[in-house]
Amino acid sequence: SGSPLAGALKELVKGPSKEEENLAIESTTYGIQFVSVSLKNGKVLARFTMPESARFSGENSPFIFMEAVKRTAMQFKEVKKVVVCLDGEVNFGSEGGLPSKKC
Repeated sequence: SGSPLAGALKELVKGPSKEEENLAIESTTYGIQFVSVSLKNGKVLARFTMPESARFSGENSPFIFMEAVKRTAMQFKEVKKVVVCLDGEVNFGSEGGLPSKKC
């Protein structure tokens, strides 16, 4: 989609610019790629995929990614709630063998 929200999420997953890298700003998206976004009644469903080459760097990484997506989307006044979906799951960061929760 060509919406400003989709554009912002695409920019987010591109990672830091050269200027940001010079300021020691690191990526919060770990190689994850943007798939799509929809907005209905204030609720965003942002879909992403994690290619084979992408890896979270630690146990907090899924939550850092989720927070980056939510903060990016919440900048748009029409957005009230954000659901982040990674490879078809919304609870991709949970541990403890919980069953996956599909998007």
